[in-house]
Amino acid sequence: MCKKYSSNGNESRMIWGCTWDQICRFINQHGDKVSLDNSISYGNYQDSFEPANVDGYGTKQKTGYSEYWKTNNIYDLAGNCNEFSQEAGWDCYRVVCGGSYNDSSRNVTYCVFSGTNSGYHGNSTTRTVLYLK
Repeated sequence: MCKKYSSNGNESRMIWGCTWDQICRFINQHGDKVSLDNSISYGNYQDSFEPANVDGYGTKQKTGYSEYWKTNNIYDLAGNCNEFSQEAGWDCYRVVCGGSYNDSSRNVTYCVFSGTNSGYHGNSTTRTVLYLK
């Protein structure tokens, strides 16, 4: 469903793991100065600290729920929902990025990848990338 083309040549598709890597590098080099090792203060995790521990943290929320859950004006890179990528991890696994609301931020940050069965969708989504021509 993510792969769409428009009449002017623009296209969208499901994010690749290497594109997620580019986002992480961009934020680290040019964006908000956030920790790559621990996103406890800017992500939606079960153990988020101030200022990210707003009402509703540690539970699945709509994108944009909290201004504290963004970095470089990109919401929910850290926590909220695992994000499937097009990158495959084993026969039936997809690489997921960012961690989810029921993860500990000490184990997962926005630049950490893990694998999950592509048939499981409980706390997972995907991020669509738009390519402009």
